[in-house]
Amino acid sequence: MRKSPGRALSLFAMAGLVAAPFVLRGSPLDDADPAANPEPAPLRGGVLVLAPLVDTLTGRHVRWFSWTALALSLAALLVPFWRKAGFDITTAAAIDVGCYVAAYFVRLRFMSRLAKSDDPNASKRYFVEEQMVATPAVVLTMIVLALIGPAEIATPLRHGFTGLPRDAWWVVVVIGIFSQGTGIFGGLVLLDKRENSFCVPVNRASSLLAGTCAALVLAALTAVRRPGWDELVGASLLVAAILLLSVPDVVKKRRALSAVRASRG
Repeated sequence: MRKSPGRALSLFAMAGLVAAPFVLRGSPLDDADPAANPEPAPLRGGVLVLAPLVDTLTGRHVRWFSWTALALSLAALLVPFWRKAGFDITTAAAIDVGCYVAAYFVRLRFMSRLAKSDDPNASKRYFVEEQMVATPAVVLTMIVLALIGPAEIATPLRHGFTGLPRDAWWVVVVIGIFSQGTGIFGGLVLLDKRENSFCVPVNRASSLLAGTCAALVLAALTAVRRPGWDELVGASLLVAAILLLSVPDVVKKRRALSAVRASRG
């Protein structure tokens, strides 16, 4: 049982993912609306582009609907980002995007090798190992950066640990629970035995769509501005991608049901 590579590479991959929000602070990538798109577009788009590459390297067949959903998800991502932020980024941001995408490349490669199979125990084993290593590593990384990191990184982190009002802690805990839940279920989606070109669009599309829906709810309840037409167009493309990815399973279930009915005569 190959536990060490999975743990070590999960730690490396997650460490790269953790660094992104801090290095990107103050860059043009920060212009994207955090309510509708909490993760900058180059990061999401880079992972979408990686999916068919990893599938090719691991010898997985990419079906036509996965290719189409991949294109729809990428288009949905780029429409609002192109309108608001443009594609000019700082050198630091470009380096960070490269590290983030490289970390996801390693993560998807090892998921494909060690976990994405017909054996459910392999996926569960990998998932547990990754969570046991990566989650504590995220917390420890933030603590270390808060103590000895550069001022522009350490100051907001210290404030997050020590400067919040007491009546705000419950809000932070709730946000943390939902954030961790997103990571858990997102990881389980990526570990599905189907090709990465299927799983990654499902992972990215659900996240972006949830952000847009949350922005609509906030706009209805508070003074937060409503998502613009470009974000709604992007959400529509994501709905189309999700519906497209669901078609094969729906067709398969209907055929199986028809076969059962035919056998019963």
